[in-house]
Amino acid sequence: MNGREWLAMIGVSLIMGTFLGVIWGGKAGVVGATILIFSLLLASYSWFKRRKAREEAVPEELVEEAKELDNKATAETVSSGLDAFQDVNPIVADDTVIAFSKELGISLEKAQNLYEAGYTRWGDFSEAIPQDLIMVEGINPTIARHIITTVRAKGLR
Repeated sequence: MNGREWLAMIGVSLIMGTFLGVIWGGKAGVVGATILIFSLLLASYSWFKRRKAREEAVPEELVEEAKELDNKATAETVSSGLDAFQDVNPIVADDTVIAFSKELGISLEKAQNLYEAGYTRWGDFSEAIPQDLIMVEGINPTIARHIITTVRAKGLR
């Protein structure tokens, strides 16, 4: 902590302490309020400094590397999941189901359930309401709203 920061904290503490001390009455009130305010300011300042130091402690290169590894792991998981799912159920070979899963950010199983329920093109979703989609197995209200919002926001037809 540099000299200016100390001086600012002491000044604010004295001014506020004097004001509160007058309200509480007497010299003891002024001293007590000043000490209390100074300790609160010092504790807050220290907490913010430690927090900022923790945020700056991780080099940007490590953050980027972690993001790349996470993306790579996600891509590998998705592709291995596609291969495994295609062996189990041949309908996944349909590009529409894969596109639904990828664009809407839902599992292949949910995408397949939507396809089997009659949602075979993007326009079916833009015309749907959440109550319609909830009828499909695996689709809850949150996912239904997400699907409709995503389709409308991306302008998929």
